[in-house]
This record gives sequence, structure tokens and C-alpha cells, in this order.
Amino acid sequence: MSKKIKNVCNGQFGHLYLNGVEVFMVQSFSAELKMDLEELKANGSWEKGFKLKDISLEGKFKVKYVDSMGLKDMVAMMKKGITPTFKITSSLEDPEQFHGQIEQIYIGEAFIEKLPLADWEINKMVEKEFSFKANPQSLNILKEILDEDGIKVA
Repeated sequence: MSKKIKNVCNGQFGHLYLNGVEVFMVQSFSAELKMDLEELKANGSWEKGFKLKDISLEGKFKVKYVDSMGLKDMVAMMKKGITPTFKITSSLEDPEQFHGQIEQIYIGEAFIEKLPLADWEINKMVEKEFSFKANPQSLNILKEILDEDGIKVA
């Protein structure tokens, strides 16, 4: 197995899709699966271990502001007590990856947690950062990047 520096993924080749529509001018995207672990001690021993209690999924993305991205519709839904949900697909497609492999992550049920309304300064390009929470059961790894021999690296 010969890993090469050129195979390091470059975020320049990342794409973000909300409900199947590509988001223009994405500057960053992150999604994180968090594990809530409880520390457990064995009786009569110094041994400690951990047991999974719960999982959560959350993330954020930042865009150079180009359009309102359904702002009016989302605000109207929230005013009616409706929780806006959306589907997320993150795709990292660096052309220097082994055999052109792509990493794709799909989140089938995400909820806007923070909806930026207005935030700008003179002589600065406007950026907006959105945060979300998601149903961990809706997470699917569609494609993953393996090493050059097609082996999953743990």
C-alpha cells in the first residue's frame, strides 16, 4: 500500500446538495455524529469502560450569500408551527483520489437549528452560516474512499 500526499482530499472539490439541489458558493460544510457515552466501573476492580447511551447528529454549513435560499418559505412554515426539514447530500470528489473515488454522505432528515436573517458589513462579501440537527437514523454513507488496494482503513 503506497499512500501519497497528492491523495489528501481537497475541500475545493466538495459539493453540497439540499433536497437534491446543489448549493452555490459553499465555503464549508461539516456534519458530526456524537456519541453520548456513560463511564462504567466494574465492581471490585479499577477497570473503567464506556457504554453507548445515545447518538446525535448535527452540523453546519457556510455559504457566500447569493440568494435567499427559501428564507421566506421557511419563516412562514415556522410561524405556522411547522418544522422545516430537508435532505442533505455531501459529496467530496477530489480528482486525485485513488481511482477517482468519491465520498458521499446522505442525511435524510435534517432540521434547521439556526436561520441567519441578516448579517452584513460594508466592503465585505456577505457570508451566512446555517446550523442543523438531524435524525441519526437517516444517515447513510453512500460512497467511501478506500485505499489504493480497495481496502477500508480503520
